[in-house]
Amino acid sequence: WVTAYALWGLSEAERRGISVSKEALDRAAAALGPAMDKVHAAPDAAYYEQAAFSVDVLATIGRKNETKMKELFERQKDLSTESRALLLHAYAVAMPEARAAIGELSVEIANALRLTPNGAYVERSKREKNFGSDVMATALVLRGLLAFDVKHPLAPALAAHLLQARNGGRYATTHDAAWALLAHDAYRR
Repeated sequence: WVTAYALWGLSEAERRGISVSKEALDRAAAALGPAMDKVHAAPDAAYYEQAAFSVDVLATIGRKNETKMKELFERQKDLSTESRALLLHAYAVAMPEARAAIGELSVEIANALRLTPNGAYVERSKREKNFGSDVMATALVLRGLLAFDVKHPLAPALAAHLLQARNGGRYATTHDAAWALLAHDAYRR
């Protein structure tokens, strides 16, 4: 997890104009593949969430791991909604030619939404260990659906829920705030 989060943070900083060592990015990216293989010895919910996050980070920085993406796609029934959203995002940014194949994945994710009079949200998966809140789950889904379809019809409802999830203008955790802000950034584009 630490390597994937570090690589993601460094790549986001670089994307926003901060100077980041290419060597550091290369080392972190190279370390993710073996880390996913090591964990794969006994796949469980924790493996799938780590692998989904890792393939999304790699895809986002232009270093897709197509083998792992395909492996996760083949096992999508074993993935939580959060992990499916990360996989959808990875495919949408790194393999747009697979749009037809991942269309079913976007429908399954959309079917997991809970609609309210004021928006839509995703309830955190109980089987995942590290994706810890409804806010994060909703943000991951919004980000994934927007990568698949920038005009996704459920995006406004998801974005509205994320805004309403704040208490006194703040999210409960910095983790929630980070994911919600990234999702809103994707939504505003």
